[in-house]
Amino acid sequence: MTLKVLYAGKGRRFLWLGLAVVLAAGCGDWAKYKKLIPWQTEKDAYTVALERWSDRAEVFRDLESMLQVDATYKSKAFRRAYVEKYVRDYRLDSQGAEKMLADEMAAAEENLEFLAAVAAPSDKKNDLASRDSAWKIYLETGDGRRMESFEIRPIKKKTARLEEFYPYVTPWSRVYLIRFRSENHVPISGRFDLILTGVLGSARLGFKLED
Repeated sequence: MTLKVLYAGKGRRFLWLGLAVVLAAGCGDWAKYKKLIPWQTEKDAYTVALERWSDRAEVFRDLESMLQVDATYKSKAFRRAYVEKYVRDYRLDSQGAEKMLADEMAAAEENLEFLAAVAAPSDKKNDLASRDSAWKIYLETGDGRRMESFEIRPIKKKTARLEEFYPYVTPWSRVYLIRFRSENHVPISGRFDLILTGVLGSARLGFKLED
């Protein structure tokens, strides 16, 4: 997973100053963030998959953070790792494990799905789902095709399971499921980008697809 800072201000003269301030003032916060991520200390199969299929971006405007977003693309490979961890943690029997895996593979065929945790300084800036949201969300393929999501669903309850499986979810973030229709024929290799953009700036999260 990579950290990307996107600048959304009017004057480029603030760019390097902004980065310097963020790096200097944010070292402590980033250290805390790293402690929340299990793959920084031990990499089991699930945390490797989570790192492989997740990305992070942050939008700044005149030194002020507009948005921080972590997202995971729920690919088939990620879903398999998810099922393996779930089966292990909850001690499912073979019949339950087979059904869960079949359901996850069917869901991966039906839609392109992301889980996103978003933090912003105000509720208005952290509202992805309403019609008058400050943000538009797109999926852009490597060949330049762009599609809009057909569903952005807030996950209102942050369970212990959600925080365990997605450790970048914090008390200060809102969590969303973002879905795109797979009938748009996204290639199975190469890459695509999840884009959040609007009047406050733009964030781009990149995902390298399975070869």
